[in-house]
Amino acid sequence: MEREKESENRKKVLVLQSIVGEAEDYIQLEKDRPVLEIVKLLDRIYGATDKGEDMLADFHHAYQQPQQKTSEYLLMLYRKLTDMVIKQAITEQEVTGKLLRQFIRGTTDENMVFKLKLDESAVNPPSFSVLIGDVRTEESIRAARIARMRRTFKSNVAQEDKESGGNEQNTKEESEPEVKCSYE
Repeated sequence: MEREKESENRKKVLVLQSIVGEAEDYIQLEKDRPVLEIVKLLDRIYGATDKGEDMLADFHHAYQQPQQKTSEYLLMLYRKLTDMVIKQAITEQEVTGKLLRQFIRGTTDENMVFKLKLDESAVNPPSFSVLIGDVRTEESIRAARIARMRRTFKSNVAQEDKESGGNEQNTKEESEPEVKCSYE
């Protein structure tokens, strides 16, 4: 509990130090509020004019791009939801359920959904930190597996070259007669 309070105070100090100009004047009267309320107030004053309904529609039409890592897609969804919480389009309690449903719906990595049994988690969705940790762990396992396969493949190719004596070009030349054409 003590650490959370220290963390909250640290965040508040960083936010208050980063505010300058006219915004600083507005916040002087609101210094005693929690940091999330200060951020919400600043967003209401200076933030984007997107409406919550538009943000929600945008969220539901967010799909993973072909070259986008699965963890990057999940983080992008979470950021959108965080913006919606700040805009009060959704509550904090809705975040995990909406995040998991859209992640399952929008990801191109069906194997990840199956491997992590995310369909089964829909009733009791994991927190963002657990979900992103699981996704990144699976990504690193896959990356290690691919690297191991590449090393094996390279060593097998090198072994084949060594066994053939590196004479692939000579054997090809010997087995295929050279064809010359002349036009007169």
